[in-house]
Amino acid sequence: MSYARLFAVVCLAAAAGWAAEARAFQPSFTYQGFLRFDGAPVNAACDFQFRLYGQGSGGSPLGLMNASNQSVVGGVFTMALTFGTQWFAGDDRYLEIDVRCPTGSGAYTTLSPRQLVMAAPYAIHAAAAGDLNCSGCIDSNQIPGLGITGDKLANDSVTSASIAVGAVTSSELAAGAVTGDKIGASSVQPYHLGFTPGTVTAVTAGAGLAGGTISTSGTIEVAFGTSTGTVAAGDHRHDQDYWRLGGNTGLSGDAVLGTAGNHAVEMRVDNARALRLQPGVIPGLVGGWSGNTAAAGTVGAVIAGGGAPAAGMDPARPNTVGDDFGVVGGGAGNLAGTDNGDPTDARYVTVGGGTNNLAIATGSTIGGGTGNAVNRNYGVVSGGYQNTADEYATVAGGSFNFAMAPYGTVGGGGPETVADPATGNRVFDRYGTVAGGGNNRAGSSDSDDANANAATVGGGGSNAASARGATVGGGGGNTAGGEYATVAGGTLNLAGGPHATIAGGAGNLANGAGSMAAGRLAWATHDGAFVWSDGSGFALSQGANSFNALASGGYYFYLGTAGQHCRLTSTAGWQCSSPSDRAAKTGFAPVDSRAVLDRVASLRVERWSYKAEDPPVPHIGPMAQEFHAAFGVGRNDTSIDTLDADGVALAAIQGLHALVREQADRLDELRAANAALAARIGALESQRR
Repeated sequence: MSYARLFAVVCLAAAAGWAAEARAFQPSFTYQGFLRFDGAPVNAACDFQFRLYGQGSGGSPLGLMNASNQSVVGGVFTMALTFGTQWFAGDDRYLEIDVRCPTGSGAYTTLSPRQLVMAAPYAIHAAAAGDLNCSGCIDSNQIPGLGITGDKLANDSVTSASIAVGAVTSSELAAGAVTGDKIGASSVQPYHLGFTPGTVTAVTAGAGLAGGTISTSGTIEVAFGTSTGTVAAGDHRHDQDYWRLGGNTGLSGDAVLGTAGNHAVEMRVDNARALRLQPGVIPGLVGGWSGNTAAAGTVGAVIAGGGAPAAGMDPARPNTVGDDFGVVGGGAGNLAGTDNGDPTDARYVTVGGGTNNLAIATGSTIGGGTGNAVNRNYGVVSGGYQNTADEYATVAGGSFNFAMAPYGTVGGGGPETVADPATGNRVFDRYGTVAGGGNNRAGSSDSDDANANAATVGGGGSNAASARGATVGGGGGNTAGGEYATVAGGTLNLAGGPHATIAGGAGNLANGAGSMAAGRLAWATHDGAFVWSDGSGFALSQGANSFNALASGGYYFYLGTAGQHCRLTSTAGWQCSSPSDRAAKTGFAPVDSRAVLDRVASLRVERWSYKAEDPPVPHIGPMAQEFHAAFGVGRNDTSIDTLDADGVALAAIQGLHALVREQADRLDELRAANAALAARIGALESQRR
């Protein structure tokens, strides 16, 4: 296990805190870093030790600062460092950082390499310089033209003894600047002049002048004009050569404003820089606050504007481009590139705006927002707050979201618990997606970012798709832990088997491969099992490839759209009903019930078992082929519909009833005949007596 700092020092500003005198200056600068532990951003209170060195490795520290119990949120920590002014006189300085998490937990871990201190702390040296009281510490080459004017000098503060011979020439004096009343008696002597004084005895006209040689007196005329050999008048115009405040006219070709050498061009407003055109093979452009910078040696760098000076307790927040072709559109405190002295290691970076955003890897992009970071190549954070994207990953918005694996995507959302940034959305493995919600996880949270690829969470809260291809549509507290398993929604459901599915509901479990559970408290623990429960109790699968259901109100199975159905209840057992509405029927024809009875009588009825039943279950009935041949009903000759069996039985009963009535009538006739015969016999016997 190890710590890793994903991006280096960001010197946001020198914290200016001086009063009327420079010696009241309190030197400090802001350091911001990103801390991972075993590949995951740290969320803890940690102890830090900062040591200042004069070299990148080895040597003895120049200063030490301890910072205990510092908050690290989503990997990001920020703090002000103070080492004094004496170490920032222009030489390179490096920071070495030790860390231990959580606070007071044990030994410190040293982070490597040391970090080069950027430009902001050197403002400490400039601000702390104090009053100048030295000889020769500033020469005339260090003072810009008109940098010192008369109103800035006290009376008698500059005497002739303070001015070197030849230090002030006539070209440095404005016309009429030195008049007789400003020259003391005998203050100008011949040795003060750059020539030997004498008498002018002759003047010869030169270019632009007309007249002859004058030795005593005469006239010299000036030839005014704009051509060679003439003198320009006060109202002349050179539109081809100079830029005019009112605009140029009569240009014969493309106009050029700039420098012909390796020098920058600055445009100022109220004497403050508003735009800098920076020289290079591909020139750069730096706009906005004068503290904005494009690192030396960069090409094609652009800062469109923004940046903020220090105000009150807030440090200065310049925008910075540290690498070639980097762009910062605006905002404040944004960094595009590494700004580590190498302008080629994080090219083509863009920060559109916002505040304190860090895009520090090749091709990375941050659209805006605050405190967002992209620390791997081609990652994108569109906006939001404190979001982080890995290589080729995207975070569209929200807050405290992390796409921590290549090609991962977080659409938005944020912490499920507002006060706990660690409950933002996370994508741990490649091609994973969290569309939104809070505290959702796509992928496994181990150190391998490729063992649970393409996991997806659509939304909701505290859901996890932790296996390859797993999906959670939404809801709360759901987990799809089997490869390609799915939980559509609901709450507290677990699809742990490969290709398992939970349609929704609550408290369901699908741990068998290809199993499915739905409703409430349905547990499919066997492969291929289907379990549905109404929640009145746990419904458990009884075996592989089984259909299991708990419905305390009974089961109803509908056959087709005409209302035919079967039901199974705990009191009535299995019952089926078929629609028999005359309005739903057609093709009516009479039935010869006596013929049906005769065919039923001739139909072979046997005892048998289905081959698929193990152990065999005995049944009694006819064969479908003989039934179909005898009565010509049903859809095929391999099955007997109960509706047809019932109809044949009813017809046979009617035929039997007609036969019984006929036999009863015949019996009545025979009884009457027998009675008449008995009466006649009785009469005959009476006559014999």
